[in-house]
Amino acid sequence: MQRAFLFFLIFLWLSIMRVNCQIWQKTYGVNGSFEISRSIVNSYDNGFLLGIDRNDRTIWLIKGDVNGNILWSKTFNETQNNVTTLFSISQDKTGITYLTGGTNSDVVNTFIIKINECGLLEWCKRINQYDDNFAYSCKIAPNGNIRLLIQGASLDFLIDRFQIWEIDPLGNIIWKKQVLPGTKYYYQDTQFSQMCLTSDGGSLMAGYTYYPYDTINKPYDAVLQPCLVKCDSQGEMQWVYPPLSGADTTKLGFFTSCTQIGNTYYAAGSHYQLGTQFFLRPLVARFDLNGNLLSYISSEPDTMYHELSQVVSATDTSILLVSAANTVFTNPNYLMVFIADTMGNFKKSFTRTDLIVGQFGDEVAKIRDNKFIIPCQSPLGWPGPLTDVVAIKLDVRLEYDSAYTQQFTYDSLCPYPILSDTSLCNFDPFVELNKPLPAPESLKLNITPNPASGLFEVRGWARDGNMLPANSKLLVFDILGRLVNETPIPSGKQHITIGCDTWPPGIYLIRYMDEKGRTLQASLIVF
Repeated sequence: MQRAFLFFLIFLWLSIMRVNCQIWQKTYGVNGSFEISRSIVNSYDNGFLLGIDRNDRTIWLIKGDVNGNILWSKTFNETQNNVTTLFSISQDKTGITYLTGGTNSDVVNTFIIKINECGLLEWCKRINQYDDNFAYSCKIAPNGNIRLLIQGASLDFLIDRFQIWEIDPLGNIIWKKQVLPGTKYYYQDTQFSQMCLTSDGGSLMAGYTYYPYDTINKPYDAVLQPCLVKCDSQGEMQWVYPPLSGADTTKLGFFTSCTQIGNTYYAAGSHYQLGTQFFLRPLVARFDLNGNLLSYISSEPDTMYHELSQVVSATDTSILLVSAANTVFTNPNYLMVFIADTMGNFKKSFTRTDLIVGQFGDEVAKIRDNKFIIPCQSPLGWPGPLTDVVAIKLDVRLEYDSAYTQQFTYDSLCPYPILSDTSLCNFDPFVELNKPLPAPESLKLNITPNPASGLFEVRGWARDGNMLPANSKLLVFDILGRLVNETPIPSGKQHITIGCDTWPPGIYLIRYMDEKGRTLQASLIVF
């Protein structure tokens, strides 16, 4: 009897909660303007940051709590009121946030905006070196630097279309590397749409390439192939799919997103289903850490057009995929969400034909309790003056989530309330630090011991009779780019000893700089 009564109370409580709960769907917009979102990330306090383009002129950054309420918002305008497109947001555990995309005056140029933990603008930078360059992804590397996937920043745009740039927290260029340079036959017109970081500190790029299926008899007849490239922590390419061994004409399509889950790389996109009429089928491919293809699954149905734009871990046994879908190729792309097992087999789907989802960018945020926030646009026929951003929240069963009733604590890193305001950016140019030193190729900084806890010694800037110029120095920066130590180096000095016993444990950047601003650098771990 007591057990039955207990079950009755539980049933009554659940019924009351079901009646009182509010389905999680939020609309963000301003009267008289249109809003488009391509980027959302979870924040350090389990809320989220939502990036919105307003009227192609204003970047609108919203900080939301777990219920979608706006805690504060920031708007950023370029001083010249140029068209500005936001594509990617990244935030670290200290609350530092970076925004990136492209701004268009006479040509399109990559921009980065840095905001501190209190939402204050620290700097705006822009790449002005080449014409028409654009950043698709912005990620914060383990060493605290910002890593960018950029299109068009190469001198030879038609061949070397994509680069990875690493920039320090002060906005200085550390290095830049080509991603999969094109050759006479191979990897022509390669395009990437997303970059994700890997557990070894490297980068993974998802996209497509045109690849010859017969390099001997028909070397110029190329087929569209999904493409995945793995680079190390310095941007050097380690492997590429498809490999040089040849194209696989049974695997036609493209990747638009990637992630690492455990010891497996996932890439999602679209597979071309050829026949009397072609269709785009949702595609999930799995790779081991060496780039070997483990599985390639394109799901039913084959009478629709799908473009998977996101793949993220859902549970230990499942992944979540976001798709731009339609039944007619020229129609707007409405939202579909899939749950698949970790092998890539599709298990369940969710559809909203009244919401439009994009094809690129970071378009899903996984927050606490394995819930997912997905921003879209509404109504159909955007962009127009009535277009708003609509965000929904789903659980791992692809069911609507309800609002939380408990208190949400946010922005604990900031000592004062954060205000909503507007900042103007004039976008200063980047400064490139790594200008080569006139020294042997073996010249590099050596740090011993590394890791260190008390004292460490730095040497390596003078070798084989190459003595140090006057007015040189060693600079030490922490992971946030703050100057920790500056030590002048007397002329002719071959090594310097520095104490680190009072430094907090972490990763530090040791930089040698001579009187002309030329540099060498290496990393130090303090424990």
